[in-house]
Amino acid sequence: MNRTKLKNYAPQARRDFIQAMTDRAAYYGLTAKKTEPVVEKGDVAVIGGRSFPVAVAKKRKALEDRIKKHGFEQAMEAMAYTWFNRLVAIRYMEIKGYLDHGYRVLSHPEGKPTPEILQHAEHVELPGLKPETVIDLKLDGNKDAELYRLLLIAQCNALHRIMPFVFPRIDDETELLLPDNLLHSDSLTRKLVAEIAEEDCESVEILGWLYQFYIAEKKDTVMARKSAVPTADIPAVTQLFTPHWIVRYLVENSLGRLWLLNRPQSKLREHMPYYIDPCTLDIPVRDLSSLRSLDIPVRDSSLFSAENAEHTTDRNVHPTEEIEETDFLKITKPEEIRLLDPAVGSGHMLTYAFDLLTLIYEEEGYAPTEIPALILQHNLHGLEICPRAAQLAELALVFKAREKSRRFFQPEHIVRPAIIELREVRFAENELPDYIRALGLGDIFNAPLLKLLHQFEEAKNFGSLIQRASTNGPSPMSAAPSRGRISAASFSCARRTSKSCVSSNKPRRSPSGITSSWPIRRIWERKG
Repeated sequence: MNRTKLKNYAPQARRDFIQAMTDRAAYYGLTAKKTEPVVEKGDVAVIGGRSFPVAVAKKRKALEDRIKKHGFEQAMEAMAYTWFNRLVAIRYMEIKGYLDHGYRVLSHPEGKPTPEILQHAEHVELPGLKPETVIDLKLDGNKDAELYRLLLIAQCNALHRIMPFVFPRIDDETELLLPDNLLHSDSLTRKLVAEIAEEDCESVEILGWLYQFYIAEKKDTVMARKSAVPTADIPAVTQLFTPHWIVRYLVENSLGRLWLLNRPQSKLREHMPYYIDPCTLDIPVRDLSSLRSLDIPVRDSSLFSAENAEHTTDRNVHPTEEIEETDFLKITKPEEIRLLDPAVGSGHMLTYAFDLLTLIYEEEGYAPTEIPALILQHNLHGLEICPRAAQLAELALVFKAREKSRRFFQPEHIVRPAIIELREVRFAENELPDYIRALGLGDIFNAPLLKLLHQFEEAKNFGSLIQRASTNGPSPMSAAPSRGRISAASFSCARRTSKSCVSSNKPRRSPSGITSSWPIRRIWERKG
């Protein structure tokens, strides 16, 4: 992957897309300083002296409302990323051959300037695309731009069936902001095709890198303010794409380790070059105190004494191979594994976990075509404060599933990834007590759960820091009427509760200098 090229392209693409959205909004009478009135006359809507089909009036009103709610600049930026993400997804899919009709939408396989789908428009079947309209526009000879716009919108609507989180039906205000000059040599789509080469799309990893580079300038701007970061800008400041080797290290030593503890004879370890087997560590005696925090058993516990360590600093010891580890999560089948990334970003951790889980399912004899849906249905979960990043994580997992099974995009096989955007929830005074009392839910909504719910008033600020308060009794979440009942507990060496999930965080360095991720993993229990 040519990351330098992507790093140069993405920030400029952000500026270009925002400018394109701004220009289109002005075309429909909306600028940062002025809002032109809409006058409906029969089947025509007049805006700033221009006449439009009356159907435009409703979409213009929706766009106007969005601007009033979020502000002009923020609305343009959001719409710019919406179209950027859609076009990047289509680019990735056309290169991978994931589009049903088999034609490229943004490019041509022979390098011709005209998109392949436009060349074969009369043979394309897409939702809402009328064959007679296509033929009329094609025969006209001068309406390729109009025809291509129809094809692109129809393609987006076709993808709505499998990826509604990226491709909502385009019959709203977003359609107004799609530029008309998409066939020009300097258009947004031409630049995107030129800068995102085919070899760069070998892995879904490109989605995360593109997003990091896309928001890089905004991150620099926010950081330069030297003042408190507004809630809306927290994602731009805190998001950083995790390099692949770190992802592998974390996932292999959490998810991979959990599976090896349950299946000691598994061949999974052959696919995990970053896995650290405790039985192979060669550790100076002076660092043995760190092993206690890692829960790694050692042959002679007396070696932990400070007096002994002082006189044996040159000696090395190995974690014992004779003591069998028994205190870990018991997994009887792959479906019981729940892996949660509480700050999922673009899903890099989960996409690699997807690869390991695929090997686990295959090892257990599952049918390859069924595995992708099972993984998304049972195993992988993510939380994120940024809607754009959450959208990318879903997209990456869907592409990963399609990579493993051609049938995944069929309606009966598609499974939407369990990625949740954290949203702020505020309760009116006495709203919760009245609700609890009316429905007789006092046993469920106890003090710890109420405290948890109120933490979501600042969900966009706290993000993955939100945790359920520990209790000595049964979890209040165990009877809560929701599909995803999540609680947190400390995690060390994949311990204790079955039907739980491992969440890997970044490795830290202990005082003795031994790098470890084990003490800072967490269990996220899902009951029901």
